[in-house]
Formats: sequence, C-alpha cells, structure tokens
Amino acid sequence: MATIKSSRNAFPKGSFFLIRGLQLICCAIVLGILAFFQYHLWNDGYKMPYEFSLLDFCASATLLHILLTSILLFCTRLSPMYLIILDSVLLILWSVGFGLLIRALGRSLTSSCTILLWGNDSGVQVCQLFKALVAFVFLSTFMTFSMVINAVVVRKRIAGQQYAYERTENPATEYKGAAQGGSAVGFATPPQMPPAYAGQEGFQPGGSPHGHQGGNPYAGQNEHQQPQGYLDHTQQHQGYKQHGQVQQQGGYS
Repeated sequence: MATIKSSRNAFPKGSFFLIRGLQLICCAIVLGILAFFQYHLWNDGYKMPYEFSLLDFCASATLLHILLTSILLFCTRLSPMYLIILDSVLLILWSVGFGLLIRALGRSLTSSCTILLWGNDSGVQVCQLFKALVAFVFLSTFMTFSMVINAVVVRKRIAGQQYAYERTENPATEYKGAAQGGSAVGFATPPQMPPAYAGQEGFQPGGSPHGHQGGNPYAGQNEHQQPQGYLDHTQQHQGYKQHGQVQQQGGYS
C-alpha cells in the first residue's frame, strides 16, 4: 500500500530553520535599533513616530510567530496553509512598514554619514542607524516572503502526493471498462463477433448454429455449401505463404 508523508514532516527542516534563523536575527536587530531610538526620544520628550511603532509591532509579532511555528514543527502538526495565511499577513505589514520608513527618511538615505552633514558624532551615529534599520527591515520583509513561497511549494507537493496515493489505492478508476461495467482489460463494451458471423441465427462463439457447444459449427454440412463468409474469415487466420498463394486447410476447396 502506498503511503504519504504526514503534514507534521512535510516541511524540510533545513530550509525552514534557515529562513526562520535569518528572520530571527533581522527582527532582533530591528528591535534593538528601534529600542535605541525610543529611549533617546523619550528622554528628550518626543513621541515615538508611528512608522517606528508599526515596525516595532511587525518585529515583535514575527518573533512570536517564529517561536510558535517552531514548537508546532517539533511537537505537533504544522499546516502549510497556516503558514501561508499568517506569513502573508506579516508580509503585508512588513511591506507597509518598509514603505513608510523610506518615505519618512527621504533624502537621509542617500546622504553620506559625515560630521559636515550631521553636525557631530552623535548625528553620524544616527545616520548609520537609519541606514542599518532600512537594510534589516528590507531583509525581514524578504525572509517573510521566502517563507510564504516555501509554504506554497510544500503544500503543492503534499497535494501531489495525495493524488498519487488515491490513484494507487483505486486502480480500477484508471480503466474505462471497469468504470462502465465492461471487461477488466479496458473495453467499454464486450468484444463483438466477427462480421462474417453477424446475422446468423442461433450462433454462439465456440458452439454450433443450432445451440450445440464445441466442435465445428458446420459439422454435418456439405463443405461446399458452407457460407462464403466463414471461408473468408478462415482464410484471414491461415496466413500467407512466401509466394503469396493461399493454402486452405481442413479439406476446403
């Protein structure tokens, strides 16, 4: 009997934990940079920009999602559809946050981090942190997208294995004849008798025209009075010799 892998073991652990590990690193760095900005903004009496608040939520939710999916992969079933839905939601949030961050920073991303432009060493540090934040937000978005693609591929593979399993378990469905009540070798209808015998009353394959089983169906008749159709059909099964002449057997002329 054919078997298929369960959803618990559907994900290749290598690719799963590679993507999750990169996500974990990127989200941790994003949270660290945001915590630095949040600390200094609060000390100076400023509110946290909503762009930073959205990215803070995305990174925290992603870390929680990584933890839950890792536990599910080890301890119980991990559905590909579950990953597709939740990672797609996270992907949308990361994409929106990345776009808002690019718009908020504007020309700061293209300017060089020098004392001439940023005033002092603290300004240079802020410039470098801005660019690092953009880079790791982009990587977090890309890793989330990679996980969605991975989940889609795994789900298609599971669906293909289930289809092959059903075909193996139900081989009768592969034969047209079995589905329509025909023979086991795939005929939609039972084989028909040769045209030469069609219309002869009382004929049964392997029997006589009068219902007698076995023997020559024309036993007791004058061999010259046998129907022409029978002779033609007999000649078709005797074959041709090397010079193309027909050799009739059984005493027929």
